[in-house]
Amino acid sequence: LMHADGGIYKNRGFFLNGLVSFAMNLNDYFASSGIKTDEYYMKYGVNKNNIYRYMFSSVLSKNIQFNIKQKDSKQGNQINLLSVGQMIPRKGFDILLKAIKNVDNVKLTLIGGKPTQQYLTIINNYNLSDKVEILDFMPFNELKDYYLNADIFVFPTREDIWGLVLNEAMAFGLPIISTYNCVAAIEFDSLFNNCLLVPVDDIEKLNKAIKLLINDDNLRNNMAENSRNNARLITIDKMVEDYNRIFESLEEKL
Repeated sequence: LMHADGGIYKNRGFFLNGLVSFAMNLNDYFASSGIKTDEYYMKYGVNKNNIYRYMFSSVLSKNIQFNIKQKDSKQGNQINLLSVGQMIPRKGFDILLKAIKNVDNVKLTLIGGKPTQQYLTIINNYNLSDKVEILDFMPFNELKDYYLNADIFVFPTREDIWGLVLNEAMAFGLPIISTYNCVAAIEFDSLFNNCLLVPVDDIEKLNKAIKLLINDDNLRNNMAENSRNNARLITIDKMVEDYNRIFESLEEKL
């Protein structure tokens, strides 16, 4: 049984594709975290009848804490954006900083490390110092307060095979904005309708998505409700149940 948290297919050329396909198909059965991972397996010649689904997460059911506050942006309340991840180019925080340049009444908190010189330059050049706070990595018991204070979770990644921070965002009942290169966002959007997806490196479309959720209170609150209502379906507890089901199914085949 081969396990994959997620998968984004890349054409590596005939030789490497063949090598990956050969190694992958030495396995009999395949555990997949969702639609995109199914496609990943099948690109390498895996029989779809041998793929078993499970829910992938890093959040325990007991740690789910819903963010129940609702804001009406038309009343002038500040909207809090949150993003969490390493301060590395792959996470796309440079795009996010540029995307909020002309967004009014917003505060962005980035958590996950020391700001790079590139980020500091963008903040200075775009006059974002009043809109942006960058904080170092922190343990979950401290991080949860920022999730609870947030209104929208934004994850502009250039590529994440899954993106476990989206599981955390769901656990706190947040609407999500991410990219088509985040497998978790694709899966959650398909299952729960709680994500807005934008192309990678597209400042304009990310800007429009952020403005849309800020200005459309009903959409923002409905997406938050979808996260709240479905968060317990995406937990470690559910993943254990799914794997027990997979093992029982495979045992019947022996």
